[in-house]
Amino acid sequence: MDPKLVFVHPAIRPYRQELFELLGDRYGCRFIFVEDYEDNLALMRTVKLRNWKAYRSCRFLFYSKGFTLRLLKDAVFGDYDVWIGSGLFHISTHLALPFVLLRGKKFILFSEDWWIPDRRKNRMFRPAAKWIARHCSAIVAASNKTKDFFVRLGAKPEKIFVGWNATSDYGQKPVDDKILAELKMKLDPDGRFVILYINRIVPYKGLDVLIRAFPELDKSGKVTLLVVGDGDFRKACEDQAKKMDLKNILFIGSVPPDQAHYYYRLANLFVLPGRLMPNSNVVAEAWGFTVNEALSCGLPVVTTGAVAASEMIKNGQNGLVTEPEDVEALATALRYFYENRERAQEFAEQAKQAAAAATPECQAKAFQKAINYSLYGKD
Repeated sequence: MDPKLVFVHPAIRPYRQELFELLGDRYGCRFIFVEDYEDNLALMRTVKLRNWKAYRSCRFLFYSKGFTLRLLKDAVFGDYDVWIGSGLFHISTHLALPFVLLRGKKFILFSEDWWIPDRRKNRMFRPAAKWIARHCSAIVAASNKTKDFFVRLGAKPEKIFVGWNATSDYGQKPVDDKILAELKMKLDPDGRFVILYINRIVPYKGLDVLIRAFPELDKSGKVTLLVVGDGDFRKACEDQAKKMDLKNILFIGSVPPDQAHYYYRLANLFVLPGRLMPNSNVVAEAWGFTVNEALSCGLPVVTTGAVAASEMIKNGQNGLVTEPEDVEALATALRYFYENRERAQEFAEQAKQAAAAATPECQAKAFQKAINYSLYGKD
C-alpha cells in the first residue's frame, strides 16, 4: 500500500506546479497551502491537483488563531504516514514537527535555506534550527549549499537528499515569430551582443555590481545591457548608470510572466550577480530560478557563489562563476563570452544539458528517496 502523504507549503507557485502535480499523481499526496489564500484559489483553477486545501492566514506579527488550530488539528488527528513541511524557518514546520513525531509518524523537511541571518533575533533561532535538523526523518535539500548547511546544524548526511530546484522548461515554450521580431526591432535593431538581467531589482541580487562591471563593453558600442524587472532598488541602479554615463543600458521594467521567455531569446548572455548580505533578512539568493530559465533557453550564465543555482554552472562550458562583488572578475567574465561569441552554439548545447539535470522529475526523485529512507531506512 502506498504511504499517505501530507505536503504543507506556503503557496502554489507556478515554478512548483509540475513538481506538485508529479507528487500528487505518484503518491496521491494531499496538499495544504498556508499563505496567499486568494492567489492559491486563483492558481488552483489551472493546476491539476486532486487533493488540496488552502488556509486563510494572517501574517500580522503572528499567524491567526484559526490557522494555528487548523494546522495542529491536521498534525494531531490527520490520516497520514509522512508529513512534508516546507522551510526551516516557517511557522508551519515549528508547529507540526513535535506533534508528528509524538504520533510516531515521519517528518520530511523540504528546504532551500542555506544560512541564518546574522541578526540577534535570528541567532536566537539557531538552537531550534539544530533541533529540527537532527529530529526530522529526512531532508530534501534544494541545493548542495542547503545540504552542507544542514550538516553543519547536525543533520546526518545520509538522510539528506539533494534535488535541485526545478521549474518549467522555458526552452520549450512556444514562440510567436512576429512578437519576437517586433521585440528585436524595438530593443536590438542593430544586432548587438545582448547581456540580460531579468529579475527583481533588490540589493541582494547585485544589479549595481553588474552596472559597475559594464563600462568597458559599454564603450565598445556593440553591447547592450538589457535590464528586465522592477523593485525598490531600481531607481538607485538607474541613477548609478546615469552617473557613470553609460549609454547602452536599457531598463524596461517588469514584463508579464508569459512573455519572459522572449527576452531570453533576444539575449546572448544571462547574468545574475548575487551578493551576500549577512545582516539582512534575506542573506543571499536561496536558489535563482532565472538561472534554470536561461540555461533551458541555451544561454550561458555568469553568476556568483552567492547564488545557490551556481552549482549548475561549469566554468567555461555553460557559464562562469565569480566571487560576489568582484567587479573586475565579473567584467572579465562578461568580456570572455563577448570575445568568444562564435562559440555560441557550443555554449547553448552545454547550457541545455545543464538545465536537463534540474527538472521537476529529477526533484521528485529526491522526494521519493527521502520517503523511502524515512519509512524503510533506505533510499
